[in-house]
Amino acid sequence: MSNGMLRLKAEDAVHNLGTVYSDDEATLRAFVSAYMNDPKTIGSLTLFRSTGDVIATYDVWTNEWKEAGAINA
Repeated sequence: MSNGMLRLKAEDAVHNLGTVYSDDEATLRAFVSAYMNDPKTIGSLTLFRSTGDVIATYDVWTNEWKEAGAINA
């Protein structure tokens, strides 16, 4: 569990596809795993801290999380 609500935002190039909130990062990451198993899924997913800082983004091409520290490395 974390301090504050975490936010998972899904969007494509044009639309905000929705936001899911939880105080448990593992729950949001599990949600993404199930969401990405749908062959009709499009767009990108970004996991944010309650402060608005990015924790990680989900890379749809490699089917894995890219942690914020590794994105700019």
